[in-house]
Amino acid sequence: MDTTWLCRSSTAAPSRLALSTFPDLSLNMADANEIVVASRAADNFVPTFYKVYDRQRHLLHQMYKDSSAVLWNGNPLVGQQNASEFFLKLPATDHVVHSYDSQPVMDLGQILVTVTGTVRYGDDKQSKLFCQIFVLSPDTANPTKGTYFVSSDHFRFV
Repeated sequence: MDTTWLCRSSTAAPSRLALSTFPDLSLNMADANEIVVASRAADNFVPTFYKVYDRQRHLLHQMYKDSSAVLWNGNPLVGQQNASEFFLKLPATDHVVHSYDSQPVMDLGQILVTVTGTVRYGDDKQSKLFCQIFVLSPDTANPTKGTYFVSSDHFRFV
């Protein structure tokens, strides 16, 4: 099996790099399990988050903690209360998720979730493209295994 990738830079001709050029990229079972956990977490989180955002926004704050950081189109918010107040001031929304992906964040137990889609605000007929990146962190205050909260939320129109 060919284990090389075609690499191109803007100034150089294409070249081939052997897999052996990189450090060991093989996955052990622990790494594979973390990927499965991250994938399942995203499969549960993404539809739940946008359903709550669009239909029960008054409950959205429950996904955040006082330590959570939100960056919404360049506007920074820190803490559960500030995020809640901000989200409640936004017009009604209708999100359509086009894609999402997730991956474990090293050995921290966190999960990085990247989402793309469109959103409509209020009676606006025009949808806007968005990208949203979440860091989900284990909720150590909650003894229920597998419980996460949004520790970082970056939203941007594209």
